[in-house]
Amino acid sequence: MRGFEPVVDRIPVRGHQWGLSLTVQEDADWAMTITAEGPTRPSIEVEGPDDRAPAGITLKDLKQAIADSDGIEALRLSKHVSCVAEITLNNQPAAAGAHWVETTAALENLMNGRDWTASALQLASEPHVVVVEDAQDETLTTRGLVIAGPTAVVAPPAEVSDDLGYRMAVQTDERFRLLSPLLFAPPERPDVGGSKLRFLQQLLNGVARNLVWFWLASETPVIEDDGSLTITFSGARLVSVNLKAGHVQDVAAELRLYEWAAAGTDPARQEAVQRAISLAVINADDLPTAGGPALRTAKLLYELARRQDVAEAFATRRSAREVALTSARQAAQTARESAGRSVERALLQLGAAAAIVLSNAGGLISPGLAIGLLVLVAGLTIASWSVALTVEIPSAFDGLRAELYDLNQYRETLSRQDIRAIRKLRAVRCSTRDLGRARATIKFIYSAVIVAVLIGCVLVLTHGGSTKPVMPGPSPTSTVP
Repeated sequence: MRGFEPVVDRIPVRGHQWGLSLTVQEDADWAMTITAEGPTRPSIEVEGPDDRAPAGITLKDLKQAIADSDGIEALRLSKHVSCVAEITLNNQPAAAGAHWVETTAALENLMNGRDWTASALQLASEPHVVVVEDAQDETLTTRGLVIAGPTAVVAPPAEVSDDLGYRMAVQTDERFRLLSPLLFAPPERPDVGGSKLRFLQQLLNGVARNLVWFWLASETPVIEDDGSLTITFSGARLVSVNLKAGHVQDVAAELRLYEWAAAGTDPARQEAVQRAISLAVINADDLPTAGGPALRTAKLLYELARRQDVAEAFATRRSAREVALTSARQAAQTARESAGRSVERALLQLGAAAAIVLSNAGGLISPGLAIGLLVLVAGLTIASWSVALTVEIPSAFDGLRAELYDLNQYRETLSRQDIRAIRKLRAVRCSTRDLGRARATIKFIYSAVIVAVLIGCVLVLTHGGSTKPVMPGPSPTSTVP
């Protein structure tokens, strides 16, 4: 038992988890068991009478160690006694800098068995390095994973393409979290040395292929009892296939399809992928050859969708511009008509006021009647002014503003710059100026009428004509005697 003390001291310091179960037993009637786990102090259990304890153990000191739960001291006191020891070491990748697998056969069973999804998730997590005990100095490298023997000299794994945005967008359907297929994809220039790890490349290709279809699925994949995945694609038709772990010779076509799909998250691209896969895949037997045709079809469908979107955007832009121009023309026409009608009314009212003043000056109407008529003209002028400035001009302004504001409804196809450019069209600016000029003209002309009516009232009051006109008398006649 000599030498256990430094081992027990060093293991927790290196960041690993460990467990120790040690049994000291020389007689069936007496046994001492020391157990420990991680950094906790060992516990001690003793069974049997003291007189059956092995020779060489000082019972007084041992009892004191037991009372103090001092497992290290109990080990020291029992160092000359044979024992059965079982030590369990749980490797921590963060502390060791690598995952550890005992044999290549064990690694193959992990990646090709029922729990291949959990094994892939664990092995490809940080630090993306797997040490296989019996691989000696052999090395197998994927795009984001290094598998090597304990004596191999390896470089850190390379950074893979960032597809996290795509996977996060897809994961909104609450599908369980798996890693990117690019981690298991073979590099552009594969470098596989030795016979023990060479066969693993095809197994990793199978994992990469399954992960490609997993992330491209339109619905949440289902894990079956045998570890296979049932995935569904919905495009031209609804297609469901079952994926199992296995060896795949080449996965380049599937990876190109995945990289193209992960290049963007716009709905048109995803719709093109779903339609293309549903056309290329009928059952699981079509998957090995579906990657290339699905990619070509998806690119074609996406290009057609983009052309349609561009045509729709141009049509929408023309429609929005036409709506704005029509509103501008209607506003300008309203301004011209309102100003013209106001001028006509003002001239009529000025003429009526002048006629009333002249009639009073000529003695045709009395000053009181003239003042009343002038007040009536002033009332009509104020009413016309109010209608023009509170109904006609504001309605034209409101209609133009409403049409320009409603351009926000085209934001699905028009950018903010497009909407801003339409709102700054020269016709729109000119119609706005015309409405402003019409408003100023109406104010000026009706103000002039009011002033003229007031002047007429003053003239009537100061120079009113006689209310009793002089009638000519009969001419004198001569009588001839």
